Amino acid sequence: MGRVKLRLHGSEMLASLNLHESYDVYTDSLWTSLFTIVGNEKAEPVTNIDYLMISQKFLRTDILKSAEKNIKSGKGDYLVVDMLNTAYAKMIEINNQLYTMSPVFLKSQYFKINKSNARYHDCLYMDFNEIKPYFDAYINMIKKYYSSDRIILVRTCYPEYYVYGNQIRPWNVSGNRREKINDMVKLLENYFIKALNPYVIGCVRYYYGGFDAKKGLFAANYEEECKNAVKRSIRYIINKKPASKVIYGYPLIRKYQRFGKFYDSILFFHEENLFINPKSFTDNLILKLNRRLILRYAEKFAEIRRDEPKSIDELLEREKLPIDLRTALLLIKAVEKKNYLNKMLPYERIFTDKLNIRNDILDDVRIYFSKFDNFDTNSVTMKNLQEYFDLMRLFMFENYNEICRLGYEKYEMNKNISTVKKFSLAKQNTVSEPKKEHNYYEAARYLILKQSEDFTEADFWGSAFGSEILDKL
Repeated sequence: MGRVKLRLHGSEMLASLNLHESYDVYTDSLWTSLFTIVGNEKAEPVTNIDYLMISQKFLRTDILKSAEKNIKSGKGDYLVVDMLNTAYAKMIEINNQLYTMSPVFLKSQYFKINKSNARYHDCLYMDFNEIKPYFDAYINMIKKYYSSDRIILVRTCYPEYYVYGNQIRPWNVSGNRREKINDMVKLLENYFIKALNPYVIGCVRYYYGGFDAKKGLFAANYEEECKNAVKRSIRYIINKKPASKVIYGYPLIRKYQRFGKFYDSILFFHEENLFINPKSFTDNLILKLNRRLILRYAEKFAEIRRDEPKSIDELLEREKLPIDLRTALLLIKAVEKKNYLNKMLPYERIFTDKLNIRNDILDDVRIYFSKFDNFDTNSVTMKNLQEYFDLMRLFMFENYNEICRLGYEKYEMNKNISTVKKFSLAKQNTVSEPKKEHNYYEAARYLILKQSEDFTEADFWGSAFGSEILDKL
């Protein structure tokens, strides 16, 4: 038995899959709009053919409208098609015939001869009823040669981000144009599916664009992982002939691995919804972890997701988890329950391991300190959150000695000669400056009573926390 033969219709994305490594591939109808490879029968036939037309297969198909002739000469076992190029391609109308406005077409002798009669169209701004006759002509041609189980549609989209190393970066393209392209792609795909009931590969929308070192960025280029996923899906359809016509080809383990790989960028650009199902307990739990844990235990998370627990307690009881993952889950549970008094939990790991629950802690800390007089809760930021979190826990435990010690450290850290001189010149003898032996109570009392606009830390510790601890000293 010989190799399976594939005929490709659509964008450069299909060409980039390198399917020729595993199959015999016909590419004479790629890089052109599907509207222009099947001609208008009422239009005048093309008679001016130059060498450039003949040397470029896809240009020859476009100008001579020879897609059907190509199929007859090499049908292939399967037709693989996508709509991306068709959705955003600009077209030229000459003598009631549409052509794809490619750089090669613009150099052709045929265009130069007929340039004065040319009319220009952008598919994105055409009414669907204008292009429907051309699309119907293409679909009717396909019906004559391929049954529904021999047609594979690869759903595509214009990505908003592209991959650069382990990061994703925004694609600098007009958001309105991207939305128009994606809307048109979806419209064409849905019409095609309704008419032909093909196999549908739906994994592309979960991936980002790719960066080509030579060509830069272009709509039909996707990251390598996306290309591999599409190739796996095509192979699965050909080998297994599944009953379900929709193939996603996006295993959970790969989703979690990709989430871990691009974790920092995903959170920065708020792209979590591409990976996280808000209705899934496991997915929401993973979102609260960190990059290292997600990458390390992606396979374990995929197993957990298949038999999803309803709570962290159920998960901890059911699964024997590694100590670092178990600790992270216990910390997440503590923050969810607002339990900050468990002396057995290493709360500092929330910050050292950068668990994605610090925003919840930020809110809790601000709420806790909002009851203190003269305390600006906006002064608590992500940068100093751990310091305030530790201080909050000290107040919860009523550990005033430690609070005073921290106050003295603040004093020692921030005082300077000019400040000390100002204090001495004030001649306020009611309280003496703390001595070198680190008498924390005395230091705290000093900082509370010595209010000064020039000594912000003294003002902070005094006015904010003074009323809370002064009567304890």
